[in-house]
Amino acid sequence: MGGRSSSFGKKAGGGAKLDLPELEGSEKQIKWAKDIRQEIIDKVNQFEKNGKVGDFAGGWHPQFTNQANLTYFARHTNMGHDAPDDVDFPQFEPGGKFKEWMKSDFEDFKNFPLSKNEAAVERPAVKNYYNSAMSTYNRYAPKGKYPETASREVRNRYEQKESQAYRKTLAAMVRKGLNKETRAAEYIDRYRYNWNE
Repeated sequence: MGGRSSSFGKKAGGGAKLDLPELEGSEKQIKWAKDIRQEIIDKVNQFEKNGKVGDFAGGWHPQFTNQANLTYFARHTNMGHDAPDDVDFPQFEPGGKFKEWMKSDFEDFKNFPLSKNEAAVERPAVKNYYNSAMSTYNRYAPKGKYPETASREVRNRYEQKESQAYRKTLAAMVRKGLNKETRAAEYIDRYRYNWNE
């Protein structure tokens, strides 16, 4: 499978390291995929820093927001390309809702009927994805329950910490995906293809 690319150990936003693999495909595919990959890196760094993403040049899926495109990438690269749609990385909502939604999605999936073959592949992938996302989120999230009866100032501080934890978590999951994806064609077909055409 070749060695690692020249961006081995390259620092990303938040001090995380990217260990980008060499891409597989034709010379033309690899060049195009590297451009797409760099766009994803730039967008996730921007999102982690200030919560903004900006437009993706390739469009991705037009019904998704640009932030949702990052979550789509995180899910499909970390859980596998046949990842179940039942478990996702929800959009951020303050007041303890993001953590609730992640837990609810995971619990629902655990009870979802699957064939023996599906269960053998999907259940461990979803569990690993959930555990990884939640351990990152809990590292940065404010401690304790949402202070519903506290002053607006206290609630604002809590919500800002929640938002920062969410951004760091999504960024970490995207970077893990970037470190896993080796197929140039996947970047071109799945993460750059414009569904409007």
